[in-house]
Amino acid sequence: MANDGAGASSEVAGDGEAEQQQQPVVLITGCANGGIGYEYCLAFSALGCRVVATDIPDRVPDLADLVDLAAAMDTLPLDVTSESSVESAVRRVLADHGRIDVLVNNAGVGQVNSVPAAIARSTAASGHKQNARVSLRSSD
Repeated sequence: MANDGAGASSEVAGDGEAEQQQQPVVLITGCANGGIGYEYCLAFSALGCRVVATDIPDRVPDLADLVDLAAAMDTLPLDVTSESSVESAVRRVLADHGRIDVLVNNAGVGQVNSVPAAIARSTAASGHKQNARVSLRSSD
């Protein structure tokens, strides 16, 4: 399979198609380079799994090097705070691979602030709401 222009990419299917059917399919959320999701992708790939690496749509192009590093790797856009995005990604994985054997729900947001205390409290309050929204939504 090749990139279809809808944000998904994968290796070209060939004689190893039967072998691909035997590989566990692992869907990982929050796979930005430099994070633990990215490392999960590499680790599961090294174990012989078919990995579907996802991140928010703006970051999917940054996942291209994962496809270069691991032969059995796909990338998809997935925003865990959007029900339609989740449904679309799951439908795509099931259409391409027939199943999802492992889900690593790693998506999350973080904040680092070095601002005066009054501003920090205000920022933290709004940041906690976003953290809660991502965490609660991704656990549905």
